[in-house]
Amino acid sequence: MKFRDWIIYLGVSLLVVAFVLGYAEHAPPGSDLPRGVWLALITLVMCGYVARAFRRRWQNVKFWAIYVSLFLSHILVWLHLLSRYESHFLFPATLFMGVEFILICLLIEKIAS
Repeated sequence: MKFRDWIIYLGVSLLVVAFVLGYAEHAPPGSDLPRGVWLALITLVMCGYVARAFRRRWQNVKFWAIYVSLFLSHILVWLHLLSRYESHFLFPATLFMGVEFILICLLIEKIAS
């Protein structure tokens, strides 16, 4: 993956975080972003970026097995976490998604190569 691609991914990720923070800051009281909507948006962004980043490996069955298992794990873990914490947890969770994205890319790069 090129350095330029990482910069683009970082920029889009920061825009998503800025949107979530802006929504949280300016939304009327009691109108939290639904947790399911938040999880769906973040998961779609992460799945899309990871799939695009590893496009050259789409023919590799091992890649798809790892890709699907990591994102099923992602969804199960985040559903569990979101069911246990209040809505103010979304801010640190959004920041952690960037770290999770990097870890997923590193795992796929290491295992699927």
